[in-house]
Amino acid sequence: MKVLVCGNSGSGKNTYGRALATQHDLAHLDLDSIVWEPEKIGVPREPQAVVDSLVAFISTHQKWVIEGCYGELVEAASTHCTQLVFLNPGLETC
Repeated sequence: MKVLVCGNSGSGKNTYGRALATQHDLAHLDLDSIVWEPEKIGVPREPQAVVDSLVAFISTHQKWVIEGCYGELVEAASTHCTQLVFLNPGLETC
């Protein structure tokens, strides 16, 4: 099982992804964790480092859930997933 969860900010991607990972014993990757510099506020990592981290995660784990809203990363991961989930709770909720 390789699940890619995407959707608007505030749609519940992280909550859903973590629950799915726990329920099915999947490795979990929140794309925020590879896009931003650790321990720094609003400082993006170098683009190649982000891509390298995504590729390393996908190639290291046989079963996973990846969640986030970064279009280029979602597109890159989509070629590897077996299931795509789009969360859209509506404008008022987001």
